[in-house]
Amino acid sequence: MSLPLFFGLSAALIGGTVLLLHLLGLSKRAALTEEKARQLFLTDYPDADIKAVNLSTAGSDAVLELSEAGHIGVLQNMGAFWAARALGAGDIEAVTRPAPDTLQITLDDFTDPAITLQLGDELAARWEEKLSRLLGAPSRVSPQTSPKAAI
Repeated sequence: MSLPLFFGLSAALIGGTVLLLHLLGLSKRAALTEEKARQLFLTDYPDADIKAVNLSTAGSDAVLELSEAGHIGVLQNMGAFWAARALGAGDIEAVTRPAPDTLQITLDDFTDPAITLQLGDELAARWEEKLSRLLGAPSRVSPQTSPKAAI
């Protein structure tokens, strides 16, 4: 088989697979409800006591208020699935708002260094204030260089 034919056939098969998945409806982003967010988080953290669920404006991510002092829960959309994270004050390095409706949580974790959530203006401001208090810092915390980065 010649190389141009091989590349052409490969591109056609990949394109056909993508088209088929899209036509079957498998390219849509999954959406959350408060109840579904609770269930998904409790799947990974069955002992968690969830006080409140705050969905992102698109309904694809969520921030959960946990009854355990100093901890929050986050659900991040990963295609058709979600990643659940329970975060404590020691996991969070900084909290910023790159846009009025967006909250960015910088983590002390190289596998997922930042979580960006579009929560809407009011909810983003409220969570920025909560997380800043959790960190013991004033609101509008700016990203700090990690002491580990200097090593």
